Amino acid sequence: MKLLSLAKLNLYLEILGRESDGYHNIESIMQTISLSDTVIVEPSSTPGISISTNLASLPTDEKNLAYKAAKLFMERVGWVSKGVKIILEKNIPLASGMGGGSSNAATVLTAMALISGIDLLNSILIEIASSIGCDVPFFLYGGSAMIKGKGTDVTPLPPIEGIPVLVVVPDVEVSTHWAYKNIIVPLYPFRTPSILLKLLKKNQVDVEELNRFLFNRFSDLVFRLPKVNEAKNILESLGVENIALSGSGPTLFSLQEDKEKCNLLVKTLREKFKLRAFSAELCGGIYR
Repeated sequence: MKLLSLAKLNLYLEILGRESDGYHNIESIMQTISLSDTVIVEPSSTPGISISTNLASLPTDEKNLAYKAAKLFMERVGWVSKGVKIILEKNIPLASGMGGGSSNAATVLTAMALISGIDLLNSILIEIASSIGCDVPFFLYGGSAMIKGKGTDVTPLPPIEGIPVLVVVPDVEVSTHWAYKNIIVPLYPFRTPSILLKLLKKNQVDVEELNRFLFNRFSDLVFRLPKVNEAKNILESLGVENIALSGSGPTLFSLQEDKEKCNLLVKTLREKFKLRAFSAELCGGIYR
């Protein structure tokens, strides 16, 4: 079975506090975009889990979230064969704040559930996703969703589709551990503006409206990193406005009015400035 594994952006991300176990409570609005990996999942007569990928630097053992997803599915749910073969065709940059690994894990769970004839939002599937990583449950839904708590409390929203988005990934890795360790938890955190939720629930959102509410608590911290700041300055020099951060970075994005303009910006950023730039669209989940 061959499925797309979508990337995500955080349209809104606030840190509400830190728990005694060291984990942070967040409030976020996540949105899948058309930038994606491809995941192929097939039953295998060879026992165990086999993962192959087009990226030599990507682990193919238990360090890979897709491997963990397959292992937990086989242990908790069972499987139609002795083993499973997984092929990951990676396009989403690693450690970019776009949830590529989490998306791969959720896509593996989705494919195995479909092959096994199991409901995609079965409670066991959601429990497995939550145990793998904070972003994984969201990717079982895709589209737009409000995320709360440690990231596993997911409330789907009407999907926003078709809005072009310029995505730029500076050539620097931002460790999630580093970002959360260094973020200053606000005494008076923002709550997601009720007007934004009303707009999203109406499913009639334009670029100008969305841009008014883009927010990420990590922005001030991550924008100070030299390569991120350099990329942001380049975007501003090209007239790009409303530059936002996804996750804990380093990915920058800007919602655009015009797809052709977005494509031209990507061409310039790649050819003149040698930046990893992508033209994508906000989109719903694969099955919802």
